[in-house]
Amino acid sequence: GATGALNKSLVDVSGTGWQVTAVLVDGADLLVRIFNAEGDGKAKQIVIGGSATSAELVELNGTMKSVLVQRKTGAKTVVRLAVPRFGLRTIRLKNFKGN
Repeated sequence: GATGALNKSLVDVSGTGWQVTAVLVDGADLLVRIFNAEGDGKAKQIVIGGSATSAELVELNGTMKSVLVQRKTGAKTVVRLAVPRFGLRTIRLKNFKGN
């Protein structure tokens, strides 16, 4: 029903002090840009409402920096990363399939 739809979040960063500043579709991939507005620089988890063949940390120009470990929890995917305070990070979710 309608209440279930309200609980579906494409990118959940609650409790991290981070903000999702952009979500873009690039072909079959989903790009998520994260800004650390008030959190510390420790690794935190992001919950993504869907699945991807891989999750990569990418530079603003699209160059891959590193592959992020994904953990599946039901229909969701959890990735952990560290973002320095006032820093930006971009995650590329390859072949993303939303729920």
